[in-house]
Amino acid sequence: MYRPTNGRIEVGAISRLCDQRTRVLAVSAVQFWNGFRVDLSALCAALRGKDVLLIVDAIQAVGALRIDLAEVSVDYLCAGAQKWLLGPIGAGFAYVGPRMLERLHPAIIGTDSVVRDEEYFDYELTLKPDARRFEEASPNYPGILGMGAAVNLLLRAGPAAVEDAVLRLAGRLREELPRRGYELLLSPGRPSERSGIVSFRHPRMVPVELHGRLRDAGIIISLRGDFLRASPHYYNSDTDIDRLLEALPQ
Repeated sequence: MYRPTNGRIEVGAISRLCDQRTRVLAVSAVQFWNGFRVDLSALCAALRGKDVLLIVDAIQAVGALRIDLAEVSVDYLCAGAQKWLLGPIGAGFAYVGPRMLERLHPAIIGTDSVVRDEEYFDYELTLKPDARRFEEASPNYPGILGMGAAVNLLLRAGPAAVEDAVLRLAGRLREELPRRGYELLLSPGRPSERSGIVSFRHPRMVPVELHGRLRDAGIIISLRGDFLRASPHYYNSDTDIDRLLEALPQ
Protein backbone atom coordinates (compact mmCIF):
# COMPACT_ATOMS: atom_id res chain seq x y z
CA MET A 1 0.00 0.00 0.00
CA TYR A 2 1.29 3.43 -0.96
CA ARG A 3 1.45 5.97 1.87
CA PRO A 4 1.36 9.56 0.61
CA THR A 5 3.93 12.16 1.62
CA ASN A 6 2.51 15.33 3.18
CA GLY A 7 -0.95 14.29 2.05
CA ARG A 8 0.04 14.26 -1.62
CA ILE A 9 -0.07 11.26 -3.93
CA GLU A 10 2.95 11.39 -6.20
CA VAL A 11 2.38 9.74 -9.56
CA GLY A 12 6.04 8.85 -9.99
CA ALA A 13 6.22 7.14 -6.61
CA ILE A 14 3.12 5.05 -7.34
CA SER A 15 4.39 4.08 -10.77
CA ARG A 16 7.71 2.89 -9.34
CA LEU A 17 5.85 0.58 -6.95
CA CYS A 18 4.07 -1.16 -9.83
CA ASP A 19 6.17 -4.14 -10.87
CA GLN A 20 5.55 -7.45 -12.65
CA ARG A 21 3.50 -8.69 -9.69
CA THR A 22 1.09 -5.74 -9.75
CA ARG A 23 -2.28 -6.47 -11.32
CA VAL A 24 -4.49 -3.62 -10.08
CA LEU A 25 -3.90 -0.06 -8.91
CA ALA A 26 -6.84 1.46 -7.01
CA VAL A 27 -6.92 5.19 -6.25
CA SER A 28 -9.39 7.85 -5.19
CA ALA A 29 -9.64 10.70 -7.67
CA VAL A 30 -9.93 13.10 -4.72
CA GLN A 31 -8.88 12.24 -1.18
CA PHE A 32 -11.87 12.60 1.12
CA TRP A 33 -9.88 13.82 4.11
CA ASN A 34 -7.68 16.58 2.69
CA GLY A 35 -9.07 17.19 -0.81
CA PHE A 36 -5.92 16.25 -2.74
CA ARG A 37 -6.75 15.72 -6.41
CA VAL A 38 -4.84 13.00 -8.24
CA ASP A 39 -3.56 13.80 -11.72
CA LEU A 40 -5.33 10.94 -13.51
CA SER A 41 -3.93 11.88 -16.92
CA ALA A 42 -0.36 11.69 -15.61
CA LEU A 43 -1.11 8.45 -13.79
CA CYS A 44 -2.53 6.84 -16.95
CA ALA A 45 0.56 7.95 -18.87
CA ALA A 46 2.87 6.52 -16.20
CA LEU A 47 1.11 3.15 -16.35
CA ARG A 48 1.13 2.97 -20.13
CA GLY A 49 2.87 -0.20 -21.25
CA LYS A 50 2.36 -1.90 -17.90
CA ASP A 51 -0.18 -4.67 -17.50
CA VAL A 52 -1.85 -2.90 -14.57
CA LEU A 53 -5.57 -2.18 -14.37
CA LEU A 54 -6.40 1.29 -13.04
CA ILE A 55 -9.50 1.49 -10.84
CA VAL A 56 -10.73 4.92 -9.73
CA ASP A 57 -13.11 5.81 -6.92
CA ALA A 58 -14.50 9.14 -8.17
CA ILE A 59 -17.19 9.84 -5.58
CA GLN A 60 -15.41 12.97 -4.30
CA ALA A 61 -14.87 14.30 -7.82
CA VAL A 62 -17.83 13.55 -10.10
CA GLY A 63 -20.42 16.31 -9.88
CA ALA A 64 -17.86 18.95 -8.94
CA LEU A 65 -14.85 18.31 -11.18
CA ARG A 66 -14.78 17.26 -14.80
CA ILE A 67 -13.30 13.88 -15.74
CA ASP A 68 -13.22 13.19 -19.47
CA LEU A 69 -13.01 9.44 -19.99
CA ALA A 70 -12.21 10.03 -23.65
CA GLU A 71 -8.91 11.52 -22.48
CA VAL A 72 -8.31 9.63 -19.23
CA SER A 73 -8.00 5.94 -20.08
CA VAL A 74 -8.95 4.35 -16.76
CA ASP A 75 -10.10 0.75 -16.70
CA TYR A 76 -12.84 1.16 -14.13
CA LEU A 77 -14.43 4.21 -12.52
CA CYS A 78 -17.31 4.33 -10.07
CA ALA A 79 -19.16 6.87 -7.95
CA GLY A 80 -22.21 7.03 -5.75
CA ALA A 81 -24.82 9.70 -6.39
CA GLN A 82 -25.18 10.99 -2.84
CA LYS A 83 -22.23 13.38 -2.67
CA TRP A 84 -21.24 15.97 -5.29
CA LEU A 85 -23.75 14.58 -7.79
CA LEU A 86 -26.50 15.73 -5.37
CA GLY A 87 -28.46 12.52 -5.89
CA PRO A 88 -30.07 9.96 -3.57
CA ILE A 89 -28.31 7.39 -1.41
CA GLY A 90 -28.39 3.92 -2.93
CA ALA A 91 -27.77 4.95 -6.54
CA GLY A 92 -24.56 5.32 -8.49
CA PHE A 93 -22.78 4.29 -11.64
CA ALA A 94 -19.73 2.42 -12.87
CA TYR A 95 -17.72 2.79 -16.06
CA VAL A 96 -16.04 -0.40 -17.28
CA GLY A 97 -13.27 0.09 -19.83
CA PRO A 98 -12.41 -2.33 -22.65
CA ARG A 99 -9.54 -4.09 -20.83
CA MET A 100 -11.60 -4.59 -17.69
CA LEU A 101 -14.57 -5.78 -19.72
CA GLU A 102 -12.43 -8.55 -21.21
CA ARG A 103 -11.15 -9.78 -17.84
CA LEU A 104 -14.00 -9.24 -15.41
CA HIS A 105 -16.74 -11.84 -15.25
CA PRO A 106 -20.01 -11.02 -13.44
CA ALA A 107 -20.28 -12.76 -10.09
CA ILE A 108 -24.08 -12.69 -10.39
CA ILE A 109 -26.10 -12.89 -13.60
CA GLY A 110 -29.69 -11.70 -14.00
CA THR A 111 -32.08 -11.07 -16.85
CA ASP A 112 -30.54 -7.65 -17.52
CA SER A 113 -27.07 -9.21 -17.91
CA VAL A 114 -27.79 -11.32 -20.97
CA VAL A 115 -28.53 -10.63 -24.62
CA ARG A 116 -31.90 -12.38 -24.60
CA ASP A 117 -33.16 -10.37 -21.63
CA GLU A 118 -36.84 -10.91 -22.43
CA GLU A 119 -36.62 -14.69 -22.79
CA TYR A 120 -37.69 -16.23 -19.49
CA PHE A 121 -37.79 -19.93 -20.38
CA ASP A 122 -34.68 -20.55 -22.47
CA TYR A 123 -31.70 -19.90 -20.20
CA GLU A 124 -29.28 -18.78 -22.88
CA LEU A 125 -26.63 -16.95 -20.85
CA THR A 126 -24.78 -15.07 -23.57
CA LEU A 127 -23.65 -11.90 -21.82
CA LYS A 128 -24.27 -8.47 -23.27
CA PRO A 129 -21.16 -7.11 -25.01
CA ASP A 130 -20.82 -3.99 -22.87
CA ALA A 131 -21.00 -2.98 -19.20
CA ARG A 132 -24.71 -3.80 -19.08
CA ARG A 133 -23.63 -7.38 -18.39
CA PHE A 134 -22.99 -6.25 -14.80
CA GLU A 135 -26.59 -5.10 -14.33
CA GLU A 136 -28.55 -7.96 -12.83
CA ALA A 137 -32.30 -7.39 -12.56
CA SER A 138 -34.89 -5.26 -10.76
CA PRO A 139 -32.79 -2.08 -10.67
CA ASN A 140 -33.37 0.68 -8.14
CA TYR A 141 -35.69 2.74 -10.35
CA PRO A 142 -36.49 5.45 -7.76
CA GLY A 143 -32.78 5.93 -7.10
CA ILE A 144 -31.96 5.98 -10.81
CA LEU A 145 -34.68 8.55 -11.51
CA GLY A 146 -33.43 10.70 -8.64
CA MET A 147 -29.85 10.46 -9.86
CA GLY A 148 -30.98 11.28 -13.40
CA ALA A 149 -32.75 14.42 -12.20
CA ALA A 150 -29.63 15.45 -10.25
CA VAL A 151 -27.38 14.87 -13.27
CA ASN A 152 -29.72 16.90 -15.50
CA LEU A 153 -29.59 19.74 -12.97
CA LEU A 154 -25.79 19.77 -13.09
CA LEU A 155 -25.78 19.56 -16.88
CA ARG A 156 -28.12 22.54 -17.12
CA ALA A 157 -25.79 24.50 -14.85
CA GLY A 158 -22.87 23.44 -17.06
CA PRO A 159 -20.00 21.19 -15.88
CA ALA A 160 -17.37 23.87 -16.57
CA ALA A 161 -19.34 26.52 -14.66
CA VAL A 162 -19.89 24.11 -11.76
CA GLU A 163 -16.18 23.28 -11.53
CA ASP A 164 -15.19 26.94 -11.72
CA ALA A 165 -17.61 27.86 -8.93
CA VAL A 166 -16.49 25.00 -6.69
CA LEU A 167 -12.78 25.76 -7.09
CA ARG A 168 -13.25 29.51 -6.67
CA LEU A 169 -15.21 29.19 -3.42
CA ALA A 170 -12.81 26.58 -2.05
CA GLY A 171 -9.93 28.85 -3.06
CA ARG A 172 -11.37 31.67 -0.97
CA LEU A 173 -11.35 29.42 2.08
CA ARG A 174 -7.76 28.35 1.44
CA GLU A 175 -6.70 31.98 1.32
CA GLU A 176 -8.72 33.26 4.27
CA LEU A 177 -8.44 30.47 6.85
CA PRO A 178 -4.65 30.76 7.46
CA ARG A 179 -5.05 34.53 7.91
CA ARG A 180 -7.44 33.77 10.76
CA GLY A 181 -5.08 31.37 12.50
CA TYR A 182 -6.32 28.08 11.06
CA GLU A 183 -4.10 25.33 9.67
CA LEU A 184 -4.89 23.68 6.35
CA LEU A 185 -4.39 19.92 6.16
CA LEU A 186 -3.25 20.40 2.58
CA SER A 187 -1.39 23.61 1.82
CA PRO A 188 -2.21 25.18 -1.54
CA GLY A 189 -0.15 23.46 -4.21
CA ARG A 190 -0.48 23.31 -7.96
CA PRO A 191 -3.96 24.18 -9.26
CA SER A 192 -4.29 20.63 -10.62
CA GLU A 193 -4.03 19.29 -7.04
CA ARG A 194 -7.01 21.26 -5.73
CA SER A 195 -10.60 20.16 -5.34
CA GLY A 196 -13.72 21.41 -3.60
CA ILE A 197 -12.66 19.98 -0.23
CA VAL A 198 -10.93 22.24 2.29
CA SER A 199 -9.93 20.61 5.59
CA PHE A 200 -8.63 22.67 8.49
CA ARG A 201 -8.09 22.87 12.23
CA HIS A 202 -7.12 25.45 14.83
CA PRO A 203 -4.00 24.75 16.93
CA ARG A 204 -5.68 25.80 20.19
CA MET A 205 -9.36 24.97 19.68
CA VAL A 206 -11.27 21.71 20.04
CA PRO A 207 -12.72 20.63 16.66
CA VAL A 208 -15.94 19.18 18.10
CA GLU A 209 -16.63 22.48 19.89
CA LEU A 210 -16.00 24.46 16.71
CA HIS A 211 -18.28 22.12 14.81
CA GLY A 212 -21.05 22.56 17.37
CA ARG A 213 -20.67 26.33 17.29
CA LEU A 214 -21.05 26.38 13.52
CA ARG A 215 -24.03 24.04 13.65
CA ASP A 216 -25.75 26.32 16.16
CA ALA A 217 -25.17 29.19 13.73
CA GLY A 218 -26.88 27.21 10.96
CA ILE A 219 -23.65 26.41 9.12
CA ILE A 220 -23.21 22.79 8.10
CA ILE A 221 -19.73 21.41 7.49
CA SER A 222 -18.21 18.03 8.41
CA LEU A 223 -16.33 16.96 11.51
CA ARG A 224 -13.73 14.35 10.59
CA GLY A 225 -11.55 13.18 13.46
CA ASP A 226 -9.51 16.12 14.71
CA PHE A 227 -10.33 18.50 11.85
CA LEU A 228 -13.21 20.22 10.07
CA ARG A 229 -13.99 19.83 6.39
CA ALA A 230 -15.79 22.38 4.24
CA SER A 231 -17.04 21.39 0.78
CA PRO A 232 -18.69 24.32 -1.02
CA HIS A 233 -20.70 23.40 -4.10
CA TYR A 234 -21.86 25.53 -7.02
CA TYR A 235 -25.13 26.43 -5.28
CA ASN A 236 -23.18 28.12 -2.49
CA SER A 237 -22.26 31.79 -2.71
CA ASP A 238 -19.66 34.23 -1.47
CA THR A 239 -22.16 35.19 1.22
CA ASP A 240 -22.08 31.61 2.51
CA ILE A 241 -18.28 31.70 2.65
CA ASP A 242 -18.42 35.04 4.48
CA ARG A 243 -20.85 33.59 7.05
CA LEU A 244 -18.58 30.62 7.69
CA LEU A 245 -15.49 32.79 8.13
CA GLU A 246 -17.30 35.23 10.40
CA ALA A 247 -18.63 32.41 12.59
CA LEU A 248 -15.17 30.92 13.15
CA PRO A 249 -13.44 32.36 16.23
CA GLN A 250 -9.91 33.63 15.76
